[in-house]
Amino acid sequence: MLLVVGIGLFSTRWVLQSLGKEDFGLYSVVGGLIGFMMFIGSSMNTSVLRFYAYSIGQGDPEGIKRWFNTAFVSFGIFSVLLVTFGVPIGHYLINNVMTIPPGRVQTCLWVYDLSIVSAVSTLISIPYIGMMVAAQRIFELSLWGMLSSLFSFCLAWYLLRATGNLLLIYAIGLVLIKLLLDLIQVIRAQWIFKACHLNRSYWFDKKQFKELFAFVGWDFFGGLGYMVRFQGTAFLINIFSGPTVNAAYGVANQVAKQTGNITGALLGAISPEITAREGAGNRDRMISLSLRTSKFAVLLTYLWLIPLFIEIDYVLELWLKEVPEHAGIFCRFVLLAFLFDTATKGYRSAVLAVGNIKKFQLTLGTILVLTFPIVWCIYKLTGSPNLAVSTVAFTAGVHSLGRVYWVKQLLNVPYSYWIKGVFVKSLQVLILSLIVSLLLKHWMNSSFGFLILLSAISFITTCMSSWFFGLDETEKGFIREKIRQLIKRVLS
Repeated sequence: MLLVVGIGLFSTRWVLQSLGKEDFGLYSVVGGLIGFMMFIGSSMNTSVLRFYAYSIGQGDPEGIKRWFNTAFVSFGIFSVLLVTFGVPIGHYLINNVMTIPPGRVQTCLWVYDLSIVSAVSTLISIPYIGMMVAAQRIFELSLWGMLSSLFSFCLAWYLLRATGNLLLIYAIGLVLIKLLLDLIQVIRAQWIFKACHLNRSYWFDKKQFKELFAFVGWDFFGGLGYMVRFQGTAFLINIFSGPTVNAAYGVANQVAKQTGNITGALLGAISPEITAREGAGNRDRMISLSLRTSKFAVLLTYLWLIPLFIEIDYVLELWLKEVPEHAGIFCRFVLLAFLFDTATKGYRSAVLAVGNIKKFQLTLGTILVLTFPIVWCIYKLTGSPNLAVSTVAFTAGVHSLGRVYWVKQLLNVPYSYWIKGVFVKSLQVLILSLIVSLLLKHWMNSSFGFLILLSAISFITTCMSSWFFGLDETEKGFIREKIRQLIKRVLS
């Protein structure tokens, strides 16, 4: 994942350099339009993974086969609906609503249609790839992610030397990479898992369809909130500020996406186990793991977030050379939103594992959806894109606290568990690491050498403060034992 992050950041730099700020901004907002229609698919993906992992925890192989076939049919139906309704809706928005230079409208239509193709490929492959996630085949999933980044890296390098309609070439290249890797993973899943084979007798199981779509229906609202928070904000930025400012917001989202890959790998590895423990009837162990997941995710995030947050302006100059206006402040707000969300990710997995998500998703989805009208009001009242994007961080913080509230209401887990186990411990680590980093910043000016020094000092300080203030005795004992085993293997 570290390799993926490095490759992804270099790829973004070359893509921005090749396309220019305007076309990069157009790709960010036009390609992101599909997100509004993919949120249902995302909810279905979460639901399928939940039922896969729950059946694995119960030790029910036949149930896994049933859920795979139900998922395959459901995603197939949604793919048809996506093409039927998504194409005309997207074309209407591009032609009549969005701020797009006249000479680029046709290209944007092609980019959108290619995004539809990519989305359909994602939907069809989710039942297969989801089986790998539920089975926790983390190494192989990371390998495919690395290959995707390597191919995208080669595509970005090619853009530096290509001529013609580079925006269209870039979109076509990304879709071809997506189709190839999805096909390989589908074939792999069919080969590895007996459950990944079609059985028509399972296709229209009314009970499972009802259970799946009841779960999807409420998770859908939570997915809608996420899409409105990020893509809705991008849409309003395009209308009020134009594609150049969209480029700055696109850069901010790329920074959050690439640097969040490592934390995302941790969450992706542990979430199926949280659900499996609930499926096996181990509620206390499930809650314990969800709390540790949130804490470890935050501590891991500090390793890169603290130096990046302090030196983001210099990092952007080093990374992109020509930095879009507002990119630095946008990055800080988006990184804060990412940190707030990470602090309770484990609790989200706990609620999804239990399955009682109606009130949870309705309340928290509404908080995120409110980002759109708040951003619109701020633009109307102030015209400030910086103030508008700050709403993304604000609503993320309220949303994260809402998870703590609903875990107390739904699972009867005291607030003190999260406050003492995650918030206080991670806050102590943050304060100590931040003080040391800010003192270092006060004494030295921005440079490449200072960035390396800051990253090293921040890393050491975060690790040391995490050991003394972030970990409990059980976790420290586990780490000590692993170190002893490693030394024993090396010396033997």
